[in-house]
Amino acid sequence: MDKAKFALLLVVFVDVLGQGLILPIINSLLIDPASGFLPKDTPTATRELYYGIVIGSFFLAWFLGAAYISKLSDMIGRKTGIQICLFGALIGYLLTIVSLYTDSLWLLILGRVITGFTAGNQPIAQAAMIDLSRDEADKARNMGFIVASFSLSLVVGPLMAGLLSDTALLGGLASLQLPFYVATGMVAIVI
Repeated sequence: MDKAKFALLLVVFVDVLGQGLILPIINSLLIDPASGFLPKDTPTATRELYYGIVIGSFFLAWFLGAAYISKLSDMIGRKTGIQICLFGALIGYLLTIVSLYTDSLWLLILGRVITGFTAGNQPIAQAAMIDLSRDEADKARNMGFIVASFSLSLVVGPLMAGLLSDTALLGGLASLQLPFYVATGMVAIVI
């Protein structure tokens, strides 16, 4: 596999990572009164509403942003479209980290919206992989690689978040912020 194809697979991997990364953390953060993120007297129904807003805001923004950025990349170029998505993920992860330190629900939602809106690299990477394909068999293989990268990221995201935030495994090194630091570093490397 050449470097361009491998780079596109990494782009898809870090792009999709944000979908599952938050899932193990957000439950502890918003639902558990002991987390301290929300005031202890916040009713369970309100906690569940916030949980839904945080999760749903990412996917709503992804729904809107993926189509827009994919279309935009046709005009500004695929590389520029991919870079917009990667920088958006970087900013979204940094806002998420700040929100976790400051216990700011609104920064958390904003970080998730930005990360979701700019999580549109998969269709751009697919189009680029098609362009790099030599023939129909190569095109089918390349699309299989995209799906594999997508799927692997959906598995790695929640696992990474669970492992890096587990004090039983990592002791004092573990934190709710650590998975986002690692994801931010991964995005920076891919950029």
